[in-house]
Amino acid sequence: SDEPLIDWTDLIADGQTKYKGTVTFVAGNGAYINIGCNRAGLLPKTEDRSGLEEGCTVEELDNLEVGQEVEVYLVRRNLSVGRLVFSLHPTPTPRLVLEDVLADPDKSYRGIVYSLDYHYAHMDFGCEAGAILDRNQAPPDLLIG
Repeated sequence: SDEPLIDWTDLIADGQTKYKGTVTFVAGNGAYINIGCNRAGLLPKTEDRSGLEEGCTVEELDNLEVGQEVEVYLVRRNLSVGRLVFSLHPTPTPRLVLEDVLADPDKSYRGIVYSLDYHYAHMDFGCEAGAILDRNQAPPDLLIG
């Protein structure tokens, strides 16, 4: 196609805006979706979607095929690592804009841990960008979900 690519930094990651895309690869962790921008995004597999506003269920992933057209919602845009995360479903409420969150440093947010590694807990708090919490500052019984 001769259409210019959309710059991924111009995408709206509110969880409400619908994008049409094409499945480019299906893996155990999810499917990669091309929505016509200069990078593909991940539609992650989630076990039950409880509390998380991203991804697709195992059953939904099993029904995806390379080349299939899908409608997705951008729920996270990580500018520091260049990662896009999609969902097959819109979020119940619009996701927060990172600039608005950074403008009020004294406000606190509740979040859900979606990944743990040795040093950090990665959290979703309803924003277009995820949060990282140092494990040394987190409760010792911190769990995913």
